[in-house]
Amino acid sequence: MCSCHNNYDLIRTFPVWERIPYTIAFFGIQIIGLIAIYPYSIAWFTVYLVFLLIGNLYLFGFCLCARCPYYGTNCIFLFGKPIAKIYKFRPGPMSPIDKICTLLMPIGLFGIPLYWLIKEPVLLVIFLVMGMAFMLSMFVLKCIRRCKHFSCPFNFVKKRVKKTILQEECPKCEDKICAFNIETKSKACINDT
Repeated sequence: MCSCHNNYDLIRTFPVWERIPYTIAFFGIQIIGLIAIYPYSIAWFTVYLVFLLIGNLYLFGFCLCARCPYYGTNCIFLFGKPIAKIYKFRPGPMSPIDKICTLLMPIGLFGIPLYWLIKEPVLLVIFLVMGMAFMLSMFVLKCIRRCKHFSCPFNFVKKRVKKTILQEECPKCEDKICAFNIETKSKACINDT
């Protein structure tokens, strides 16, 4: 991928040492939630399990990952490459529906098991620690502040940086933001393919 816009300190790739803790925390939250619900309600266990499958595969996979500039690469989630085998790349910015669906995942992820976690203080503490590790990893790794996925609802790259990048032209291919152009919907610098 072209590194023309790297002077803005945007993330080009995620090394494995960054991806593993993030992914362990993300899936750990889900496993702890399932463990907390199971002894009390098989029906709600099933509801949460189905929500997680739909959430990971559709709410995140289709709505978020398939539009991501890190699509099919070593993204922050270890399942970035498998998602690329399920869904084709969807160039362009996320639609309002994509953003709503993406936001539903963390709401359900944390909200659904909460009732049963309160009954299990040890699991609640583990769940909260993993949840905090997940959130901290996003801030410590600066994923949400240095990510190229500008239309993601979790992206907090400064507006002036986004605007500057979208107005610049790539010196290699004379295209605006060659790494992921929201306007021309190109995925990579044509000279690097």
